[in-house]
Amino acid sequence: MTEEKRDRPTLPVRRVPRPAPDLGRDPIDVPLPSPVEATPRSGPSSRVSTPLPAPKREVTVQLGTRVNERTKDLLDHLKITQRQDIRVSIELAIEEKYGHLLPRDDQSI
Repeated sequence: MTEEKRDRPTLPVRRVPRPAPDLGRDPIDVPLPSPVEATPRSGPSSRVSTPLPAPKREVTVQLGTRVNERTKDLLDHLKITQRQDIRVSIELAIEEKYGHLLPRDDQSI
């Protein structure tokens, strides 16, 4: 009873989706740059340079807060006139007002 059905087209084999290359990585993390291989230079000053250590990244946290329209207008004005980001404006204002409440980084707790 098994007859081949020649009138039906043959379907290609279904592919299984591949996982993304950054599957296990947190999106906030920035990948470290790959080390550049130093090529020896011809001439009297052929030195192999050692790669520089990666700079320490500043840890930031997301601050989702709402402000009133006047504050937003002021932040926009500072952004235009002072050429500084809204984040910088907020950080400077908080440090100026409440910075004395916490010890500085160079002091021990």
